Amino acid sequence: LYDILVRLRGEADPRTVTAKWKWAEVDRLARSSPEKRRLFAQAEADGQEGVRQARTGDFTSALAPTRRALASCRAVLGDDHPVTARHSANLSAVLRALGRLREALPHAEEAARIAVAALGSGHPETAHAVNELG
Repeated sequence: LYDILVRLRGEADPRTVTAKWKWAEVDRLARSSPEKRRLFAQAEADGQEGVRQARTGDFTSALAPTRRALASCRAVLGDDHPVTARHSANLSAVLRALGRLREALPHAEEAARIAVAALGSGHPETAHAVNELG
């Protein structure tokens, strides 16, 4: 599938870049221990819970699952993965909503740095991460 996307869209196309990282994620998880796969599943569940709480405006309740999601994702996928960037951006948004701007800024910067390095400057997720810096 990735090779087809490269031929049709080119390597720099956001859909191709996303497919490359998704494939790497699936491959890494397939080679991981069952415990790491469970940890990643929990990271995604915690991330979704944090987003749900934030959408209701309950940023205090969103903070803990959002922190756990980032920590778990970092442990499974590493510091340079786009999913880590997404969780870091989410934590930044929750902290910002709580008025904790000094704590939020490093997470926003991390999300932008990872997105630029992993996805490239033309990717929509990169644009979103960089825009969050203000």
